[in-house]
Amino acid sequence: MSIELSPFLAAFVAATNSHDIDAVIAFYADDAIVQDESEEMQGTAAIRGWIDKTIEKYNFTLEATGVEQEGDEITLHTLISGTFDGSPAEIDYHMKVVGDKIVELNIQ
Repeated sequence: MSIELSPFLAAFVAATNSHDIDAVIAFYADDAIVQDESEEMQGTAAIRGWIDKTIEKYNFTLEATGVEQEGDEITLHTLISGTFDGSPAEIDYHMKVVGDKIVELNIQ
């Protein structure tokens, strides 16, 4: 399924799928918070470690299947494929974006 994403989300998905950690980390505010798999990471150093670990562990790519936005709250619906049981899986990225930076991300 192909959907039209904002330039911000399209660039985020492209950077994520290319596993370009520097490009991905550039989307986050310095004090951003990420919640994933019952863990919470705060700040770009912790988020960089999480991204690196996640890429190594799952070798994943994501396909955007839908998006909802209300103000600075965005839900990006995805289909994630990788080296994990149940692949591909439907996963939602709940993010708060202020300006051009993600300040909060909760992956469910």
